[in-house]
Amino acid sequence: MNQEKLFEKTSPMKLFFLAAIPGGISMLASSLYGLLDGIFVGRILGEASFAALNLAFPFVVINFSLADLIGVGSSVPISIQLGKKKEKEANNIFSCACLMIIITGALLGGFMYLAAPWLIHLLGAEGELAELAVQYMRVYALCSPVTTIVFAMDNYLRICGKIRSSMNLNILMSVLSAALEFIFLGIFRWGIWSAALATCSGMFICAVIAVFPFVRGKLQLRLCKPRFNVSMIRQIIVCGSPNFLSNIAGRITSIIMNIVLLQFGGATAVSIYGVLMYTGETIQSFLY
Repeated sequence: MNQEKLFEKTSPMKLFFLAAIPGGISMLASSLYGLLDGIFVGRILGEASFAALNLAFPFVVINFSLADLIGVGSSVPISIQLGKKKEKEANNIFSCACLMIIITGALLGGFMYLAAPWLIHLLGAEGELAELAVQYMRVYALCSPVTTIVFAMDNYLRICGKIRSSMNLNILMSVLSAALEFIFLGIFRWGIWSAALATCSGMFICAVIAVFPFVRGKLQLRLCKPRFNVSMIRQIIVCGSPNFLSNIAGRITSIIMNIVLLQFGGATAVSIYGVLMYTGETIQSFLY
């Protein structure tokens, strides 16, 4: 169903279910992969690697959340402009947002790569645990410029009426990442860095698939020469901030909890907390 028919001719109640059900399935697929990720690392690599993953992952999510801020924040003005039949303005916001995400991903990725040892030691980790956490974080940092765009593309596909395509993309990303992680860890017996590489590879492949129809001009939104202005950037930040703050609030809590748990209980306590977090996020996806 194209964007015009979906958003102009579908009743609000029907549109709600058309969007909510695929969104729930996408969230469930992502949560199940997150659970498998933890199982693979914990069962194959052991407690130290699982604890290292839980120390590093909140910082990874904060990086993704900044890209999501731009993706969600730009979706609102894009939708408004499309509703006004101002496709040229919508395409400009879309193009500017894509460029902002890539630049932000590169800058934050560079910072995360350089600051990884300092951030992990700030949590109180030392020795092998710190080394494993730094390895994990740095793979995400290196891949940041080419992976963070996938979250925005998910929103843009929905805007163009490709809700099922968005759902299928999320499912594919979870399946690819899980399969690659099993191969890297279970067959090749690589280290914790390969768990991050598997996820980043799945994200990159799906990002390329998602960008392709926009580049070819197959959808209502098209890439054009970006024209930035302060008002547009401010609107993106304002519209995306609630989602961003919601995403990072739990991760900041996790960082604080990891500091406390590492100090009083060591890697075992961090691992137990990680199990609870993975379980809670999976249950939450069922309640979506």
